[in-house]
Amino acid sequence: MEEVFRLGEISCPSGTLVVVDGGHLGLWSGVRSPAEIDPALLGIDDTATASDVLDSVDFAVVGPDAAAAARGFDRQPGAMLHDIPASRAVELGTLFEEHCRATGLDARLEALPSREPHAQRVRRTAADGGGSFLMFGVPVVAVGGCPATGIFRCWLRGSISAPV
Repeated sequence: MEEVFRLGEISCPSGTLVVVDGGHLGLWSGVRSPAEIDPALLGIDDTATASDVLDSVDFAVVGPDAAAAARGFDRQPGAMLHDIPASRAVELGTLFEEHCRATGLDARLEALPSREPHAQRVRRTAADGGGSFLMFGVPVVAVGGCPATGIFRCWLRGSISAPV
């Protein structure tokens, strides 16, 4: 038998609901570039690795078959690839080209001119019907079209376990 747990109540004045593990809120860039986040918050203390992460690249999957190519590539949800460390960007591009060639899809990766702020990722995801994206590898869910007034009661169906 499944249990139902009341998690609490929330309001959503913006009309967009964002769900992220609270332990990762220090990684949230808001309207700033994710490149402004201190790599130490990610547990990175090596200067070369920190530089690689700060110089990360965001890519858009573009072309007539962009949606199918992104789905089949299965690296991140949606048609955006976020927070790709600089040292891995060329390799990722090559893998994506090979994927498109092997599947006969007409799509390519296009580097964004600057990193997409987390708040913009939320707005874009919500406008696209909701879903998820990654924030430094952490899944974030965004849902748009929520009533801006009133209180939502949050419930969880299943089980809750204590952190390990």
